Amino acid sequence: MAISSASDYAKRARQAARSGDYAQSGDFYRMAGDWKKANQMYLKGGHFNLAARLAEEMGDLPEASLYYLKAGDLRAAAEIELRQENRDKAAWMFSRCGQHVRAAEQFEALEQYEAAAQQYERAGFSEKAAMFYVKSDRPLVAAGLFETLIAALEGQGPGAPLSESERASLLRYHRYCGELQQKGGEPQRAAPHFEAALMMEQAARAYREAGQIEKAVDILLRLQKPDEAYAILQEAGKDLSALAPAIQAEMLARRGNHDEAAGVLEKAGSLYRAAEEWKAAGQLERAARLFEQEGEFMQAADLYTRCGNFSEAGRLYERGRDLKNASEMYRRAGRHEDAARLLLQGGDPIAAARILYDRKEYDACIKALQKVGPDSRDHRRASFLLGRIFAEQGLPTLAADKFQVAIGNEQVNNDTILIYYSLGLALEANMRPREALRVYQKILSFNYGYKDVLVRMQAIESQPLSNLATRGTARHTGDESGWASRIGTGSRGRSGAECWARCCWRSTARWDARWRSAGSGNSRTRPARRSGC
Repeated sequence: MAISSASDYAKRARQAARSGDYAQSGDFYRMAGDWKKANQMYLKGGHFNLAARLAEEMGDLPEASLYYLKAGDLRAAAEIELRQENRDKAAWMFSRCGQHVRAAEQFEALEQYEAAAQQYERAGFSEKAAMFYVKSDRPLVAAGLFETLIAALEGQGPGAPLSESERASLLRYHRYCGELQQKGGEPQRAAPHFEAALMMEQAARAYREAGQIEKAVDILLRLQKPDEAYAILQEAGKDLSALAPAIQAEMLARRGNHDEAAGVLEKAGSLYRAAEEWKAAGQLERAARLFEQEGEFMQAADLYTRCGNFSEAGRLYERGRDLKNASEMYRRAGRHEDAARLLLQGGDPIAAARILYDRKEYDACIKALQKVGPDSRDHRRASFLLGRIFAEQGLPTLAADKFQVAIGNEQVNNDTILIYYSLGLALEANMRPREALRVYQKILSFNYGYKDVLVRMQAIESQPLSNLATRGTARHTGDESGWASRIGTGSRGRSGAECWARCCWRSTARWDARWRSAGSGNSRTRPARRSGC
């Protein structure tokens, strides 16, 4: 049978109460609208959570909070207390049920900062907890939390990269630690944090207060404040000799006593820094020796060069495999053989040959130049220089051969005109005037006023024809070379040589006359010369 009236719910409630089901009895009384008896049944059966919800529905918040508390639901009880603006009770209940952030918020609202800091610390919000410890005037406790945060960031493993925000946080935590520990009267702990935060002046001050004078002086010297560092030493009653050698040297150097600083560092075995101080003091050779001992060969070589000890500079450049500079230093030191040797080792036989040539060591020069192969880009230069050497040694035949090799198949131009001229001289010296004449004609066809070529041509052409013919057969007879058969005999019974010489002279004279009448010295516009009879 369906229950539809309040009396029926009440009847059912009484039946449930008689059977000991107080929860159901309370529910029936609640549906019958009898809130008081429903509450009594809930309490009688120990159903405090049901009684609390009923009291909350009825608007009896104090009773609801009490019943939630009896039911062990501290969170619900705290929420009810918060609705009644009982923040202290709510905070206590939140802290007991593990709601530390909610508890901290209530303590913060009540301005109980130390309690709020404790709750934030329990919740794992170390930075926020540290800030509230600062507000509660507990600087050392706050510094301890910041040191925990620093350890967490630095303990991610060796070489672990930090993000930009993490690096910024690390600097900030060090700064906070330094300031808080300084405020808490522990400068010896604050100083390293200031140093890590790049707050060097504060670090020096903290070290000074902690009695660590050497560290304070070292930082002040790095800050370019030698006078202040010296004042601290005097105030502490310490002499420079009582400091570490590095600090002594730094102070001496800052005050301009570089030689004294160098002596201190050299005595302490810090040779590199000692070398730098000797260099600053102007004692370059002494600095170079120390740099050499430290394996800084290039720096040492540079200093030896600056002080004029080219031999030692060359030795060190050679040791550092800088053969070009080593060769130059040996050359300046007068050690030409060593200079040439290094140039050969470095693959520059031309430069080596120049040195040997200047010293008239022709045999060694020839050997160097003969190392240049035909595929080398320096082959022309080597052949030309070999030709000059052979010419100067009275070997015009070999000289002419080398000049021919240097020319190859290339015509006269700005690059080869000197080689052609040298070839002409060698051919003259080799008693081969006809060939020299042809070379000179090629030179004049390119540059009419080049050196004394025209004079030499005229000198050759002015010689007796018989003499010209005789000198022209230094290497081959007329029959062997085919020259006589090619030239033939003139119409008036002249020999082929006489006809050829006169014809060359007439053609040269005609060409010169035409060129002079043109009135121009431009080789590009001068008329072409005809050769032959």
